[in-house]
Amino acid sequence: MPLLAIVLPGIPPRLCWEILTLLLLATGVTFAWRVAKKRIERQASQRIRLQIAHDFHDELGGKLSIISMYAELTSQQLDRDPQTAKAYLYKISLHASRLYETVKDMLWALNPDLDNSRDLLLRLKDFGEELFYDSAIQFSVKSSGDLQQLKLPLDQKRHLLLLFKEAMHNALKHSNAKLVLLEAAITGGEVVFSLSDNGRGFDSAVVYAGEGMKSMKNRAEKLGSALRVQSSKSGSRIEVRIGFPGSRSKNKPVQK
Repeated sequence: MPLLAIVLPGIPPRLCWEILTLLLLATGVTFAWRVAKKRIERQASQRIRLQIAHDFHDELGGKLSIISMYAELTSQQLDRDPQTAKAYLYKISLHASRLYETVKDMLWALNPDLDNSRDLLLRLKDFGEELFYDSAIQFSVKSSGDLQQLKLPLDQKRHLLLLFKEAMHNALKHSNAKLVLLEAAITGGEVVFSLSDNGRGFDSAVVYAGEGMKSMKNRAEKLGSALRVQSSKSGSRIEVRIGFPGSRSKNKPVQK
């Protein structure tokens, strides 16, 4: 019998285990954030430290507010309605997992041994394989050129990672595709990252008004690039081009 079943008598043992799991997850998030904070202070420039701290503060504040709200609702329903309490615990678990994923992304970005385009592609590959695992979508990755030759600064790593994670989430939720392809290639003085699918396409006027696309465009601009978007009834593609140091690349948005 779990300890929580003794501390909280009358609560089903399975629910006690779920509460215990959430407590352990919360502990893991706290520990990971402390490690990330030390790395930020040690490795990042002052500007990047401030930006990361600001971004994480917003993320942390929002998620913890939601978790706190559901924790209060859970405590109100534990005795009266264990099934409703369980539903609230699921929501707490969902938001805690997302917060933990954010911390993991930060730790990855801060790792100086993973500072090139190939490492970024591998990180996105791992994320995509996990994201699409239980779906009907076949996810694949393709690369060409020596991706290790292009070192990526910390802020570029973060923006590219989060941009393409958002794109993969969108493909999973909205594309109705059977195939999703993530590509990275060295082309002239640029590295090109793209995500394409064979789904139903989208109305660019509607999609461009959405928060997800606005966030992706904003990150592309912070990269000194532009988000190239193509969509038709046979599928969609987004692309970002990053110039090598000293190279000149003209990036203009493309719509179809």
